[in-house]
Amino acid sequence: NNPQNHYVQPQQPPAEELVGCLGHGKFGSVWVVKKTANDFVARKKLSLAALLALNGVNGLKMEVRASMSVSGHPSFPKFHAFLVDQANAFMDYEVVTGSNLKDFIFKFCPLSNTLIRHFGAQILNAIEYLGAKGLIHCDLNPGNIMLTSEGRIKVIDFGMTIGIGGSHNIEKNGGLGVVAPEVHDGPLTPKADIWSWGMLMFVMASDGKYPFRPEDKQNISMLWPLIQRRPDLMIVIEMALRRNVAQRADV
Repeated sequence: NNPQNHYVQPQQPPAEELVGCLGHGKFGSVWVVKKTANDFVARKKLSLAALLALNGVNGLKMEVRASMSVSGHPSFPKFHAFLVDQANAFMDYEVVTGSNLKDFIFKFCPLSNTLIRHFGAQILNAIEYLGAKGLIHCDLNPGNIMLTSEGRIKVIDFGMTIGIGGSHNIEKNGGLGVVAPEVHDGPLTPKADIWSWGMLMFVMASDGKYPFRPEDKQNISMLWPLIQRRPDLMIVIEMALRRNVAQRADV
């Protein structure tokens, strides 16, 4: 599983065609690419110049490492290849059809407690698997949780993933509060992703409302009225959103 094995010379077969754009980010974009008549991939294209300018090369290496490490687990998309040319880096993944959790919440809210627990259990399983691989996702927001037509979650986008024991330079206002408050201090543990899991559970239980950002001093108890009709979920959410890492729930 050496990332070097996935480096190739700059070329794209003439038969490949761009089908449609799935999204844009700081360093590039993601496209559906048709390789053959029945073979499609989700190709993430990243500008090497932008990565170099913003010290993102190490992050790219970690993204490739993480993608390879979890490929094959049902909670993550399969990783096919890492390609580079003189201007860009490309990562090919399986195409995950369906909607993301953010769109699903707004389309189908209020979600039932049973469905919230169903999604929550799968996300916890993904966090546990990442931890076993020595990884922390650090960006488990509703837009990075894909839902398949079979009701299976797929965690995507490892652009902010780090190894256990590290710290992060994520903007403090990033992620709408899904990022754990200790993320800048380190050393981080998978409990940072447990905080994000608690935020996801809260968002699902409150029909899409975010409680607060990590730097806010607001007490979580002030937010319970948003989800008071779900007392069985309040307990686990409170345990996941404890600012004291030692007291926070574990996987």
